[in-house]
Amino acid sequence: MDLPTLLICTALTCSLMIMSTGAMYKVNTGENYLRDWIFVGVFFLFSNLLAIAANWLQLSSPIFPALGNAFYMGGHAALLSGVSVLVNKQSMWRVVLVVAVLTVLAHAIPEVSESVTTRILVFYPIIAALDGAALVLLLKRMGGEQSRGYWPLVLLLSFFVLQLVVRGGLLLSQNAELTLLGNQFTQTFGHLLVIGFIFLLTICFSIIVTWRKELMLRRASITDYLTGWYNREGLETIASRVFRRDLRGNTYSGFILLDIDHFKSINDRFGHAAGDTAIKAVTAQISDLLRIHDYGFRIGGEEFAVLVSNTNTEELSDIAERIRRAVETHKVSTPFGSIVFTVSA
Repeated sequence: MDLPTLLICTALTCSLMIMSTGAMYKVNTGENYLRDWIFVGVFFLFSNLLAIAANWLQLSSPIFPALGNAFYMGGHAALLSGVSVLVNKQSMWRVVLVVAVLTVLAHAIPEVSESVTTRILVFYPIIAALDGAALVLLLKRMGGEQSRGYWPLVLLLSFFVLQLVVRGGLLLSQNAELTLLGNQFTQTFGHLLVIGFIFLLTICFSIIVTWRKELMLRRASITDYLTGWYNREGLETIASRVFRRDLRGNTYSGFILLDIDHFKSINDRFGHAAGDTAIKAVTAQISDLLRIHDYGFRIGGEEFAVLVSNTNTEELSDIAERIRRAVETHKVSTPFGSIVFTVSA
């Protein structure tokens, strides 16, 4: 396959990534990491369009490789930024800008601007470092249910970093001198790998979005909308799992059932909005007293259950009393003034 065809195929693949990722972001506006990943496709596309222009016009100006490489490096940095937003809620656009600017400045060095081989040997380690950093961020978050959607991207990044190391090593060992618009096997194979990388990246992005959406729907089906605690369906699922675990480990878990006293009078006197505020206040107070492996459930209007793991009757009674006292001493602010109420456990 000749170079112009490869460049056109790469441009089409980049366009597909932009359209697919943009469409995913439009229907999932809360998934902010997709904004960074849209720019991955944009930067790769601009890099490729510059290569197409240079090939079509047979131009050898150093500005083309400088800008083309800056966009390509920026694309990998944007991929890292998107992963950072995904797992840490923190963008890394400063890194994107720094990488792009340093790439352009590097072409001011004669050895870099005059030799394609030197540019590859200089920029391959940086690309591997950017993709490797994204890989490390993902691996740090592995283990939870949500991380199951990360595996395709983890495998793809691992392969891409590995092939960069291998190809860079082969280039050093062969001591070959490449040209900007050449059709050498090393460059042709590299273009094919980039096309496959961009195409598979798009699929990985889709898998992550779909899996996160699936988890959100699952969570919504077992979560109470007002308190964020689990609902009756969540109680059935979680209690069954904890019970099976207790059987295996010969341990014990227990329930504390709670009810807001005279809740109807709160609604009648202060309104349903105040009643909702009271319910949220109770769950907040209880949550502060629970351990990370305990669970709270809203099983009725003002009725709650707390599942305490690895416990005994004495400890359960102690926790119930601490909850009762915490709620009793807490004041809830409403538009009609502060209210105080109690719970029975």
